[in-house]
Amino acid sequence: MGCCLLSIFVTLGPRLALLFMWLFTPRITLAFESALVPLLGLIFLPITTFAYALLWSPVDGMSTVGWLAVAVALLADLAINGGAIYGNRERVLKR
Repeated sequence: MGCCLLSIFVTLGPRLALLFMWLFTPRITLAFESALVPLLGLIFLPITTFAYALLWSPVDGMSTVGWLAVAVALLADLAINGGAIYGNRERVLKR
């Protein structure tokens, strides 16, 4: 039961936070030039997109610490997606 709740939180948490940020603050429209990039980020790399939108500054853009945080978020996204792919390998190979 605990693993199911954890996986639901990890899957939906960053997406919901990014969606709420998009709906209730102007940060997403200011940080990204088009709506396509945050939409793709919402689907494929939500933690990275959320970190970029959260740490982006309208005056300075991104700082070095901000880029490091985005790189860590990218590694987290890749680890989550890679773990899902690795976990499904048995099911795919049995066909």
